[in-house]
Amino acid sequence: MEHSNQESITKLLEQLNILSNSHQETQRQDAIHRIHEFLSSQGSVRTLSSKEIRPFLSQGLDRLDGDVADITLQALSKFAESEEYVSILDDDNYIQLLMNTLQGQNIGIADRMSKILLKMASTKKGLDILFRDDVVAGFRRIARSSDIAKFRVLDLFASISSVSNDAFSYCDKNQFLQDVLSAVQTEDVLQQMNALELLDKVVRSPLGAKFLDESHTIDKLLNILKSDDDLMNAFLAPKIISFLGELGSQGDVQIDLFEKKNAPSILKHILDEGSNEAKAAVITAIGKIGSSPRGLKLLSSSALLSEYMYCINLEGDVRVIFLHSFGYLLKAFPKNDSSYQSSISDLQRLVDNVPVRSGRTEPITSIIMPLLRQPFEEQRYAVQDTISGLACHSFGAKQLLNFPGFIEYITNRKNEETKTGKEWQYFIIQNLVKTVESDLSLLDKPKLNELIKYLRAGVFYIAAESRVEVATKQGGGGV
Repeated sequence: MEHSNQESITKLLEQLNILSNSHQETQRQDAIHRIHEFLSSQGSVRTLSSKEIRPFLSQGLDRLDGDVADITLQALSKFAESEEYVSILDDDNYIQLLMNTLQGQNIGIADRMSKILLKMASTKKGLDILFRDDVVAGFRRIARSSDIAKFRVLDLFASISSVSNDAFSYCDKNQFLQDVLSAVQTEDVLQQMNALELLDKVVRSPLGAKFLDESHTIDKLLNILKSDDDLMNAFLAPKIISFLGELGSQGDVQIDLFEKKNAPSILKHILDEGSNEAKAAVITAIGKIGSSPRGLKLLSSSALLSEYMYCINLEGDVRVIFLHSFGYLLKAFPKNDSSYQSSISDLQRLVDNVPVRSGRTEPITSIIMPLLRQPFEEQRYAVQDTISGLACHSFGAKQLLNFPGFIEYITNRKNEETKTGKEWQYFIIQNLVKTVESDLSLLDKPKLNELIKYLRAGVFYIAAESRVEVATKQGGGGV
């Protein structure tokens, strides 16, 4: 075992030396490829922790750009999530270098460093390091250096607070959660908008939701939504609605609060009478809330769900946002959850009986399939998002497969010319194959094999086929 690890160290050193010293681009690219292969292998963290390799990691942090930095950050990320190796970040003083980048100008590097620090919070030793007195003092020093650095520090600890009960207690004890509340209560509306995003992270834990309730923060946010201050609402309402979406899409403690605060009726009022921006935020929030069995049941018991589904009839950006939101609801709904079977009828009712302007209801495919002919890419992508969600469920796949020309359309690669469109087409077929393989009554074997063949050829394979149009109405037109 020791001999094997020493061999890995030697090979990795060889590639790191090439990366650091070679001026030949082909050699460097080959070394990068080999190092990435190594980083993805099982047990690589043991080799990375060796005294021979760690000096190269320090070089990567010093440079913080290019391929060496990327490799260093991947290595540090492996240390951060390991109870056995997380202390290396403290022993080699990486923790200070990681912290200092939070006040730098490079947003991408700062975000990656934050993710590494967040991973540390998933281990007991990592939590002890992060909340040691000198480290906490370092974070506070960084937060005082600029408004950007302050927000990054608060964002980090808002995220850490939802990792575990211990992590929440550390954040609370060290006043980071109070600092988040202070940022939300500032008079500066732009800073308040940024600070509201932090609450989305705090509320993801039951303790965080209770903290926000006991501090009356949730009530204050709801009062802003109810107020007649149009200017305040224009800036803050979408952020507060996003928060309510997080609150209503988490566990039982959070959903209880969502219901207790009468949030469904407030969101319905905004959906009826709010600005397009506020409506869009509500539609996105409902997609999150409805993606759990309890959330869907709560929405079904109110008039909010039918109002939400009617949004498919609206024009422009609002309909695009609805289609993405409904696609998310369908894809995120937990099929492995024990209560899934009891939710199938609610989900199926949504897609089989969509309200239209005439007062009738139609299957969702009758409404969205004609939109695939639209020249507007964003609208097509939104339709494909909903279709990919339908394909995740037997009842949705059945409706798709029964629509005239659907199989011919979705397997014709010439129907989509953009990279994004081709990717959506591939995702739809991926989801469809998974669903059909679990319910073989949905499609005969030859057509299933045709879909599998499509997947094996890859996303961007170009087949010599003619363009095929999808029908515009259920049962009409054919292909």
